[in-house]
Formats: sequence, structure tokens, C-alpha cells
Amino acid sequence: MALPEIVPLRERDLPAAAAALSRAFHDDPLQMYVFPDLVERATRSPALFTPLLRYGLLFGEVLTTAGGPVGAVVWLGPAAWEVTPERAKAAGLDELPTVLGAAAAERFLSVLAAIDPYHHRDVPPAHWYVMVVGVAPEAQGTGIGQALL
Repeated sequence: MALPEIVPLRERDLPAAAAALSRAFHDDPLQMYVFPDLVERATRSPALFTPLLRYGLLFGEVLTTAGGPVGAVVWLGPAAWEVTPERAKAAGLDELPTVLGAAAAERFLSVLAAIDPYHHRDVPPAHWYVMVVGVAPEAQGTGIGQALL
């Protein structure tokens, strides 16, 4: 079976890619923690993935499926995997409390803060980092995840 065609994400396809990632992670434990309410998770989750994808567009590589995003991956090289305040602002990550709600943003950022020390301790500084990778449920099992990686 041939792998799906993978292409760089275009800025205009960012909302569709954020929606695909939102569907991919709808039942993920982190998403369930950030957005305990099912309806809120479905409606606000794309706003979480939008700045992550934008960060990748600005400072790394974002790949998706040809013909419209049903999956995406954000790759960050050795010079870009560490999120600085300046990069966060450029990507819109500093707006998370406004777009997600203060409580949801605090839950999300608290998990990142808990993980970050281990990343610095256990991973060599010069490495590529996958910030996020996901495939919408309707396209899972078709080789898209494999192709993205």
C-alpha cells in the first residue's frame, strides 16, 4: 500500500489542520483534563492547536496531507524546540488564556510546566522535536501517521 502524499501546511489550511488535530485528540487524556466538558472540548480545542501549528509554521516545519488536512505534524529543529516568550507571542501562545479560558489555559500550561524539566534533563540539546502529531479519527489506520513521521 502506498503511503499518502504529505505536503507542507499552507497558512490558509491552518484552521482545517487545527480542526483535524482537535478531532484526533478529542478523547486524549490531556485534552480531557484541559477541557473536562465534552462540548467545550469540541468547540475550544481547535483554538489550542492553532498556535501550536502557527509556531511550527514560524519556527519549524508543519506537514499535512495533500488535498486537505486530515492530519498534521509539527517538527521543530534543534534551534527551535525550546519555546521562548518571544516565539510564544509571535505564534499566539500568549493568547491561550483569552481563547481557551483562564482555567483551561492554566491546566494546559501546568502540564507543560511539569513535563519541561524532564525534556531538558533527558534529551540532548541538539535534537529534532515533534511538538504534536495527529490524524483525525476518520482517517486513522490509513498510513497517514506513518507518512507524517
